[in-house]
Amino acid sequence: MFFEKFAKKYFEEAQRDIERAKRALDHKDFPEAVFHAQQCVEKAVMSMIEVKRKYVYNHGVLLNAFSDAFSDEWREEFDSVLDILGWFTEYYTGAGIPSSWGERLYPPENSSTGSWPRRL
Repeated sequence: MFFEKFAKKYFEEAQRDIERAKRALDHKDFPEAVFHAQQCVEKAVMSMIEVKRKYVYNHGVLLNAFSDAFSDEWREEFDSVLDILGWFTEYYTGAGIPSSWGERLYPPENSSTGSWPRRL
């Protein structure tokens, strides 16, 4: 029952995070929207892992923990989950800080709106 309770709490918090992300997006606070969207995805994945009676001690290994938890019943949709987790892992930390491209600096809000140059 312990894992199920954790899974439920993670999922409930993920639902709150997506609502926070939507509110931030409505206010054009893109860095905040990206942050809460990332939190939503991470907590939803944590919920899925908990349902499998696994526990992740370090969020830095979430991709591996997800892969391990579902390796015996992998579905094509899970590839998208890993892609999304990877994208957020790479980009959400930059959502609230200035970024650079060459010698140009971009304010934090540009890093989350797609108005800054994409990586090649």
